[in-house]
Amino acid sequence: MNPYSDDYHREGIVALNAEFRFRICWDGTRSLLLQRGIDPMRCLLLSCDQGDDTNGLLMLPDGSMVDFDVRENRTTRTYEKFSNWKPVEYSGREYEIAREIVTSSTNDEFDAEVLAHFNAEWRDRDAPLPPVDRI
Repeated sequence: MNPYSDDYHREGIVALNAEFRFRICWDGTRSLLLQRGIDPMRCLLLSCDQGDDTNGLLMLPDGSMVDFDVRENRTTRTYEKFSNWKPVEYSGREYEIAREIVTSSTNDEFDAEVLAHFNAEWRDRDAPLPPVDRI
């Protein structure tokens, strides 16, 4: 598949958000978003990088974007707090596609794709992460 095609970008968004919306390891981040009054099921995670904190680029339901870092509890391995939350603006086809998805009046087709991807790739093997001292 052409890495510059709309289908390629959409497939990447579907795969990343299957994890973000449904995997156990993202429960803490979803809870943190709800505490801010943001529905995590209406957001799109566009990138994720692991480090001391996990960094991500998130498109919010209104189509705006934030660069965030979320801190993990090293014993429970759940995300406990945002250590960075900064509004950002990027342009490019991937962001246009994501914005079309989050600002659409109906996302049923996209939501079904995301759930199907989670069921196919993660449902049978998703589990909490082990404590850091057991890795």
